Amino acid sequence: MSQPAPSTTNTAASPDAFRLDAVSARQTRLGLALFAGYCLFYGIFMLWASFAPDSLAWETPLGPNLAICYGIGLIVGAIVIAFLYMFLSRNRKMTEPSLSAAQSPSPRARDGQP
Repeated sequence: MSQPAPSTTNTAASPDAFRLDAVSARQTRLGLALFAGYCLFYGIFMLWASFAPDSLAWETPLGPNLAICYGIGLIVGAIVIAFLYMFLSRNRKMTEPSLSAAQSPSPRARDGQP
């Protein structure tokens, strides 16, 4: 079987493709920022467990020791971050980039004049 020849027509990206790239880039930055925050929370726990493990055995007013409470907090935090990412990435401001000066209508066009 032979492969079809590549197209020689102009394959310029559409404005929708640029919009999707901008939204994707913003969602990527948001995801990385939330992930970095979670890694910081987890890193503090690991440092604490490494350098002061006896303090994690303290009893809390909730009943279990501090390590169990922190571990549950890590699990709940991951779920909260997932829902926060879903909410923020579906936010209208996130999915619809604002118009640039080149795309915005001229003052005449807004007034109904050509």
